[in-house]
Amino acid sequence: LIWNSGQIASGEAPNGGKLITPTGAYAKLATSGTKYFENMLWENSGTIDINEGYIYFNINTLASQTPSSTGLRNNSSGVVNINGAMSYNDSTPYLSLNAYGNSGFTPSIDNFGTINWQPYSPSNTNFYGFVFNNHGLFNILKDMNFYGLSGNDTGTYQIAAGVTFGLSSAYRSFSSTANITGTGTFNIYSGSVVDILG
Repeated sequence: LIWNSGQIASGEAPNGGKLITPTGAYAKLATSGTKYFENMLWENSGTIDINEGYIYFNINTLASQTPSSTGLRNNSSGVVNINGAMSYNDSTPYLSLNAYGNSGFTPSIDNFGTINWQPYSPSNTNFYGFVFNNHGLFNILKDMNFYGLSGNDTGTYQIAAGVTFGLSSAYRSFSSTANITGTGTFNIYSGSVVDILG
């Protein structure tokens, strides 16, 4: 799957569909075009390269309805590589991961596999708006912040040497199995709430 721009969507939630990339499959989000993934769950067991563009995970539902799972689920064999430039300079490709909910519901990214955060231009990072749950391995190879991200952590954050990982106005719940490791720096900034359980 090569996705350059446009929309992948199902009908109004809760009747969302599912996009599956099975083991051995490959998907690439390329070019700076805006991409909308709406009312669906992307279930990945293969490899996804997220390179450029605005990427929105959206829920469009009525207040009386409860949506099915919407967002991205990275299974245990899945690998997600976040590679793109993180810049708003019009002359530079950029990457922005966003999510918009509706009627109190929020899309989620659930990691049970491996996510590699390695944008080649780490300025002006933009990683917010959804629930992020890490139950696998999150390799932080370039500076990043979780801005306003809520979620649960039972997995590992591996911070590379010389890299800073920060929580800004974030709400995180770390279980007894959660682990923050590596030779980089971990900062908790003002406005963040961190629960350490077990």
